Amino acid sequence: MASLSRQAESERQILRLLVRGEKEIAEGCGIDLDTVLAEADALLGADDL
Repeated sequence: MASLSRQAESERQILRLLVRGEKEIAEGCGIDLDTVLAEADALLGADDL
């Protein structure tokens, strides 16, 4: 059950990043793709892959 909770929280964090990115794109600013991917990897625990 704890695993599902961690996964759900990770998914919420990813969705927040996506929303932030969409907002930044609309405003004409934002962070580069490498930074976004690094944050996504950290949230997903890429070390486990």
